[in-house]
Amino acid sequence: MKLFDKIPTNFFSLLTRKYRSIYAFALLTLYDALKTYKTKIKRSDYVSMLKNRGSELLNLFDINEDRSEDGDETKDETPNIDDNLLNQKVTYIIRKLVQTGWIQIEKESKTNTYYIYLPSYTVYSLELIKNICSDVTSYIPLVHQTYSELKLENEKEDDFMFRTLLNALKNAERLELNVSIPHQS
Repeated sequence: MKLFDKIPTNFFSLLTRKYRSIYAFALLTLYDALKTYKTKIKRSDYVSMLKNRGSELLNLFDINEDRSEDGDETKDETPNIDDNLLNQKVTYIIRKLVQTGWIQIEKESKTNTYYIYLPSYTVYSLELIKNICSDVTSYIPLVHQTYSELKLENEKEDDFMFRTLLNALKNAERLELNVSIPHQS
């Protein structure tokens, strides 16, 4: 299967724009929303997270400048009241996430609540972005988990020994990969 058979063509375009740091912030916040709310992320909860965490960062964001990157020179005609402007920016960012395929928004008919759903490729991509941004190395948990599983299996062999060995192999491969990555101090 080819990569672009699974993900939209313009999926990564947000990360190449002038305001890529704003979009990266929105994606990292989306990852946190996913961790917090699991599969049922209310659009309103995500909006609140963006506003609460990024109001200062979002002040640097200019919707009209971002639109011009798409060749859309339409000026925003809404008054520039600060809170209203923040709402406009967050709404615009969410619209861009939908347009590029990062999220899907659906309305639940019973409650009239809008929910954000993430395609599987988005979840994997968000996890990758989060890992790239993280300074935490995962050596100790991998070593401890591998040692504990193998020690337990050695003490009490059971029908799941093969699975334990496969997990140990997977952990050893991840550990080897993590060790090969140069870390900045």
